[in-house]
Amino acid sequence: MKNADYWAGRMERLNENLMQKADALLPDIQKAYETAAENIQQQIEAFYQRYAGQEGISLAEAKRLLSPKERQRFGMTIEGYIKAAEQGTADPKWIRQMERTAARARVSRLEALRLQMHQQIELLEGWKDMAMTRTLGEIFQECFYQTGYEIQRGLGVGAAFATLDTEQISRVLAKPWSPDGKNFSARIWGDDRGKLLHTLETTVTTGIITGESPQRTIDKVRKAMGSSRAAAGRLVLTEGAAFAAMGRKECYERLGVKQFAFLATLDAKTCGVCADMDGQVFDLEDYAVGVTAPPLHPFDRCTTVPHFDDEFSAGDMRAARDGDGKTYYVPAGMSYQEWKKTFIRNKSKDDVIAGAVLRLARDYNSEFGKKFGKEHYDQIRDRVDNCKVPALQKLWDKYEGQIKVADPHHKGGAFCQGDSIYIGIDSDAKARKYFAPYSTVFHECGHAIDGLVAQLGSANGQWHFSSTYKNALFPKTIKQEVEEWVSGILADMKAHKADLQYWVKRGWISPEYAAYCEMQIGFKVTKKMAYDAVKREIQSLGHLQMGDISDILEGATCGGIMCGVGHGGSSYWTKRTFNGIEWGLGTEAFAEMTSAIMACPESLAVIQKYLPKSYALYEEMLEFLVNQL
Repeated sequence: MKNADYWAGRMERLNENLMQKADALLPDIQKAYETAAENIQQQIEAFYQRYAGQEGISLAEAKRLLSPKERQRFGMTIEGYIKAAEQGTADPKWIRQMERTAARARVSRLEALRLQMHQQIELLEGWKDMAMTRTLGEIFQECFYQTGYEIQRGLGVGAAFATLDTEQISRVLAKPWSPDGKNFSARIWGDDRGKLLHTLETTVTTGIITGESPQRTIDKVRKAMGSSRAAAGRLVLTEGAAFAAMGRKECYERLGVKQFAFLATLDAKTCGVCADMDGQVFDLEDYAVGVTAPPLHPFDRCTTVPHFDDEFSAGDMRAARDGDGKTYYVPAGMSYQEWKKTFIRNKSKDDVIAGAVLRLARDYNSEFGKKFGKEHYDQIRDRVDNCKVPALQKLWDKYEGQIKVADPHHKGGAFCQGDSIYIGIDSDAKARKYFAPYSTVFHECGHAIDGLVAQLGSANGQWHFSSTYKNALFPKTIKQEVEEWVSGILADMKAHKADLQYWVKRGWISPEYAAYCEMQIGFKVTKKMAYDAVKREIQSLGHLQMGDISDILEGATCGGIMCGVGHGGSSYWTKRTFNGIEWGLGTEAFAEMTSAIMACPESLAVIQKYLPKSYALYEEMLEFLVNQL
């Protein structure tokens, strides 16, 4: 039997690793608050620039009604807010408030400013709710599995048990653990939002009444945002400790652990309450988060350990009630991943698979769920959940709910129009000559996301994000990289003009065409030959391999390189150029790379090999967008 020190060392390290998941969310929270604060500052500055005179602005002036022209412009802004709120995680009460405001003819200047600030807070709190739901769910799930691993490895025997299903995780996330009966989501939407909104509105109104400078008001707003951010960080760390504690309890129950001991993190920061609790043993039926189990206070990093009396032996470890009823030997050197593969049993194909990233319960009443149906939606989400590019996965999770499925059984070519996609889902689900299953869904959704995030890449939000990021750097990079590729082949061709067998060996031309060229008088090396050489090389790779890069090459050369899969000629691309910016190339390449990542690793490998600079820029754009969320 392992002694108490063994369990203390194992569980303390496990708890610290889990708390790092909560710590990792703090920089993202800081960025989200900075973005919201910056936007609110711009709104306040615009308000004073528009309405303040040399003497500032009085409360009476601030309460003056918007002019008809201003009211019309503001109405368009409200419509945009309503649309964004309906597609996101906004409070229904906020949506109704905006709808009522939109219907009114009389809106004051100050009320308009308040609504703009309110919208920023709604976006911020919605993001916090989404981010904390994911992080806390991951902590609960990982603590459950890791605790089972440590206990079974320590005892030397293991018992198979079923995965945590998504409904169970969702129930745990929704259940309050603190005495006030509020869960973390209620604290975000109730306490945090209400307090912050009241502070912001009071600060701005008081600043107008007292005649303080706009900068003074902005400084106070930023201070209030900083206090709220600190509270959000405290909430993340405290709730993280609570859900880790709940994950441990669930595992104790599954494995038949009868007692547990409180383990304080003993250092200079340990409080008196936790120090007094250290080492105390309780029956599992008395396990209560915040009472006998951590956290007992904010930022509490204490934990619990299983307690076995002297009469307990490894053979007393029961097989989990939802496993196969048997116990097995667990070597001390077995790794965590080996343990999960051996002992975690899936209850059904709809459950979380062992070792996968946390998948929250799927909403089959969502736009994708209803329009595509459960079977297709599961296939789509499986690919998203197993996406190897975290930034794209985060971006998809953010914007999936904002993409409309205008026609899931569209006949003819699929396309995207604004935020709406037209897809023949049944045919797209099947493997085709040049395309992997569901590649078209991801391609058209790539277009939709590219358009939805356009405002994050430029001041005016024109075209698509892929064409506005850093002054159209993406399409420019693609063209340059393809041109360098073609120019390199062309130079090599000219250097070996007298040796056409060299061309044949490189795969640029066929032996038959080499024989034909040798008979020509005044044989000239042209750029078209280099284009054809690229075409031959790509076509030799295989159908799935060339499916996505083919269209990119066609766009980069305005139809000069046509490998057989694309939009078909120069006219398509010339019509999609504006002020010298080839936005058609940018958005098609963005969609092709998105599709390749999600649906076809063979195609992705080709893009990474032949267009490494362009692909690196694509990933840079994804990271930029994720940092703006």
